[in-house]
Amino acid sequence: MRDCIPQGFRRVYELPDDHPFWLDPRHLNTQTTWMKVREYHEWALAERDHEDDSRWFLIACVWKHCAMAASHVPLFLPLIQRDRRNVRWLINAARQVRHGSGAPATETLREALIEATRTSPDLPAAIRLLADDEETAVHEAAQAALRVLAGQGLPDDRA
Repeated sequence: MRDCIPQGFRRVYELPDDHPFWLDPRHLNTQTTWMKVREYHEWALAERDHEDDSRWFLIACVWKHCAMAASHVPLFLPLIQRDRRNVRWLINAARQVRHGSGAPATETLREALIEATRTSPDLPAAIRLLADDEETAVHEAAQAALRVLAGQGLPDDRA
């Protein structure tokens, strides 16, 4: 996850001057700043929904800025649909927001998991299987997801 942001900046910095992103009148300023890099990755994702590098960059921004909102949930859904183990990134983003900013993230997380279940009805069963996964990060995230789906809050892992 930590490499997503520098890679995202590098990708925009390396765009040629005649790239379609720069040719769009809304993107005339070619300075590689946070705002411009986010704009590029949002643009790339809108152009090609399967643009996972941009998706990961935007998820890393959510994480870094402790700013998870319902509008960020669609970033995670395709990743979870392709690999159920990616549910850990959604759970960890909510935890990061809660720990980094103190803002509650359980309701947003619950809404995200319910939305993911609408698009992938087998998700709760898959999460139950992941609760026994060998990888600690995966099974802890799966257990947290099950708690949130059951109407409970995220477990406090600060202690």
